[in-house]
Amino acid sequence: NANHTTGLLANDNLKLTSSIRYDKNQNFDGHLTPRASAVYTVAKNHHIRGSFQTGFRNPTPGDQYIKLNAGPITILGGVPDNSRDLTVYQNSFTRASVAAFGAAFGAALQNGASFPDAVMQNKELLKKSDVAFIKPERVKVWEIGYKGLINNQLSVDANYYFMSYNDFLLNQVVIEPQGHDVLLPNGEVNPDAAFDIPANNEHAYQLYTNASDRVTAMGATLGLTYAFQRGYTLGGNMTYATYDLHNARPEDIPAFNTPKVRTSVQFGNSKVTDNLGFNIAWRHQ
Repeated sequence: NANHTTGLLANDNLKLTSSIRYDKNQNFDGHLTPRASAVYTVAKNHHIRGSFQTGFRNPTPGDQYIKLNAGPITILGGVPDNSRDLTVYQNSFTRASVAAFGAAFGAALQNGASFPDAVMQNKELLKKSDVAFIKPERVKVWEIGYKGLINNQLSVDANYYFMSYNDFLLNQVVIEPQGHDVLLPNGEVNPDAAFDIPANNEHAYQLYTNASDRVTAMGATLGLTYAFQRGYTLGGNMTYATYDLHNARPEDIPAFNTPKVRTSVQFGNSKVTDNLGFNIAWRHQ
């Protein structure tokens, strides 16, 4: 990788910074990630900041190369080399369509259809999966914030950000019939593959891949710290974060594990005496 940063003091109140970085990984194309930020001093101890950043995240070695047969499901990394001895990417059904087929098949049996008729009546509900091999996740981030000190006692730090992802890293579960092609040469669902589903002659795979559509996230933070006499401080912090998969496929499983709200409160003094200080904190997420 390579990185270059420039800074510019436009005037006494405005500072501009920009950078550009290039990274290359063996399994993926190289990426340029430019970034720019500005800090404006409104008044003494009062600053407004804004930034635009681009970034990317390469899939982890586990995302790329895990191959764990956990019994009813195999967890499979998403680079082509990891599945050369398998056909799951080329020959599987979506989990959502298997669920729809299973429900319709069961209802048909309850209504008196024979096992073969129940399969044949509903086999077209099955849909071939179309999961792409994994590639890096890319993101654009806009952020604006304020940091200030009021009356030399109250410190305020607040910001808001919005993130837009392309190729958001996630998982999909697909179902592969064992020993049969999912489609016939004419593109119709193969009856033999459909019969494999209720006969439990199939296997599930959790694949590492990317979202096919844009994913967005947004959040905000607010931190307040009040300084009392003799070095005592009382502070609080709240962080809010959320995401939106937008027009995601039903089988998309996002790896977004951030709590929506996190809060903390702390009180302390680093120097009650020359040799004694303390801090007590409460946190919730």
